[in-house]
Amino acid sequence: MFAAQPRHRQPYQYAAAALEEPDWRRLPGFRSVGPSEWHDAHWQRRHSVTSLAELSAVFGPLMPASLLASIGQDASGSATMAMRVTPQALNTMNEHDLWADPIRRYVLPAAADREPVWHTHPMARRDNLREQEMSVMEGLVWRYPTKALLELTTTCPLYCGHCTRLDLVGPSTTPRCTGERSARRAPCSGRATSSAAMRSAAWR
Repeated sequence: MFAAQPRHRQPYQYAAAALEEPDWRRLPGFRSVGPSEWHDAHWQRRHSVTSLAELSAVFGPLMPASLLASIGQDASGSATMAMRVTPQALNTMNEHDLWADPIRRYVLPAAADREPVWHTHPMARRDNLREQEMSVMEGLVWRYPTKALLELTTTCPLYCGHCTRLDLVGPSTTPRCTGERSARRAPCSGRATSSAAMRSAAWR
C-alpha cells in the first residue's frame, strides 16, 4: 500500500457560488419573452442577433452609442466573421458595463478593442487548419487515416473570436476557386460532390 500523501493547504480560497442564469427580462429586447420560449433551443437559434439594429433593440438605452458605432466599424473593417450571438449569450453580459464585459469583447468585438497595428495575428488565414487541402469532397475533411470530419451545417449558433473555420462562417461567403476560398460549402469545379464520390472516399 502506498503511504498517504500529506494534504497541502491551498494558497487561496476559492469562492464558491451557485450558478444561476440572470433574468433575461431585465434586457429591453427580452422583456416579453416567457420561460418556455427562452429555454427552447430553436427559439434561441431563430432569435440570434445578426445585425447592429437587432443588437440595439436587445439592449436599448443600455447600449452606449459609442460602443455600437465601434462594433459597426469593426464589422466593416477588421472583423474576421459575421455577427451571430444567441440571446442566452447576450444575457450573460453585464449590461451596465458592456465596454469592459469579456463575453461582449469575445463575440462582439469593437474597433476600439483591437491593437491598432496588430489587430489580428499576422499569419491568420481564412483556412488556418488547411482543411481545404484535406477535403476529398465538399463537406468531408479527411485529415487523419482513421478519422474524418463531416460538415453538416454551414453556421454555428454563436460566432466567436477564436474560430478556426473562418472559411465557413466568415463575413464573405462568395465562393472562389482561386486563392483562399471564403466558403468550402460551395463546391469549386473539379471537387467531388456526388454520393459515388463519397463512397470512393471510404477508408481503404
